[in-house]
Amino acid sequence: MLSYSAIGLVKAGIFPDRYTFSLNDQGLQIKWEVMDQNNIAFLIQSPSAGWVGIGFEPTDGGMTNSDLFIAINSNGQGLVMFDDYWSYGYKLPQPDNELGGDSNFVRYRSGINENKLWVEFIRPIDIEDPFDKAIPKDRLVKLSWAYSSSYEFGYHEASRGLLLVDIFNTSVCLNACSGNGKCYQSTCFCDKGWTGVDCSTNYPPSFINSYKTDDLHSLQLSSTYTLYWTPLTDTSILFYAQSRYNGWIGLGFQPDDRAMTHSDMIISSFNGHYFSVGDYWSEAFGVPILDTINGGSTDITPITGQTPEGTFIEFIRDVQSEDLYDRDISTTGPTKVIWAHGEEKELTKHNTTNRGFVWIDFFNTGNCPMDCHDIGLCTDHTCNCRLHYVGDDCGSYYHDPLALPDMTYEVSLDPSAKLGWTWLNSSHIAFRIVHENNVGWIGLSFGSKDGMTQADMVLCTIVSTKIICQDYWSNIIGLTPVLDTSLGGTSSITYYTGSINGTTMTVEFVKYRRYGCL
Repeated sequence: MLSYSAIGLVKAGIFPDRYTFSLNDQGLQIKWEVMDQNNIAFLIQSPSAGWVGIGFEPTDGGMTNSDLFIAINSNGQGLVMFDDYWSYGYKLPQPDNELGGDSNFVRYRSGINENKLWVEFIRPIDIEDPFDKAIPKDRLVKLSWAYSSSYEFGYHEASRGLLLVDIFNTSVCLNACSGNGKCYQSTCFCDKGWTGVDCSTNYPPSFINSYKTDDLHSLQLSSTYTLYWTPLTDTSILFYAQSRYNGWIGLGFQPDDRAMTHSDMIISSFNGHYFSVGDYWSEAFGVPILDTINGGSTDITPITGQTPEGTFIEFIRDVQSEDLYDRDISTTGPTKVIWAHGEEKELTKHNTTNRGFVWIDFFNTGNCPMDCHDIGLCTDHTCNCRLHYVGDDCGSYYHDPLALPDMTYEVSLDPSAKLGWTWLNSSHIAFRIVHENNVGWIGLSFGSKDGMTQADMVLCTIVSTKIICQDYWSNIIGLTPVLDTSLGGTSSITYYTGSINGTTMTVEFVKYRRYGCL
């Protein structure tokens, strides 16, 4: 029996004695019970004690135009604040009553049980408040969720998700399986020749078998992943990717960085019954979301399956698309491509060796990545960059060495690495790191208890024999740090340089001491 703090308008007998429906997603438990024709009760149990929220009917796969109900353990002592919120997009939601609406919940109660926050509330099913969403009774409901261990309401990091939920147990499926499959427990089982979450995509015979290997372009991306392709016309390409694992496989196009930020992805994974292929969008370093859930469309002709050699994914896609959740493939030069796969059948986080980034000239134009940003000469697909510019597209800038003063302080990081620092003035501090074992990259983390959670980072890597230092932000252990500039921040590095002498790597950088910024 859960104990609770009587902060809301709690009366004996007002909440359900039991809940008929429930689901569990990544440790978050959501239960619900239809009270009558007007009201519905929810019980949310979070894996942590900070804050938790669920949202109804966002217009995309996240927070845009979403009706949210959020509970916050504001002081860490069980004093839980609960309210009805509205989110316009990817920033901090606001309470409805601050926007001119009303807090449209009937009652709530909440508490902490075994250091886990829970909240129970009753809300109307139909509502006319401009900052609330009615819960549709005739189709699956888009339900978003998020939680955090922080007692301060803010960014949820990777602890978030989106579900399509049959709230009223109608056993309906998305788009009624488009007439091309059977609906069972809200899941489409597609007829032969059709695929997709709603069976809306025709599943043609394999095209790849009609081509000889010599007619296909190919690239061995790793010892376990090979990509084949051939342009069918000036506007479409046939792709075939083969993994040596019998698990999931994915291919992505044109991310903003060299990883997953704003990337168009095609992924094949096991949905519990069979392998299915989908057109996905990755906002950042979380789990990619289907374009159709985001409000976009499936813009590929897909085939997927398994062979004795592993999982394969085959699809045809146009090089250009008007879908907001797709990225164009370049016909005038190389395209940024990311790839990943896993040994697990279900889509899970890949390990560090089962993913990568590469530029591919799909139409064999002979041009260089990004035309070398007009600061280099292109020869044999390779950028020869001007002085101070490096990288496969000449997109990175490096400094000539600057005479920094001797370091006032110095410590040993390990037997082969030393860190020194000195104040240049009241706002700038210089750092020097010397590592004697010829590492591939080196960095420092600031302001984090464990080294990576909510950490300000400076990472220095070797690019075309030059050392490049950049300002990063790390949200949590296990997720790749992201450039401050990609998150809307600015770099606080005002100068850097580096050198490699034999097996010794030396980096120096000056950092601006700035509070409250990334």
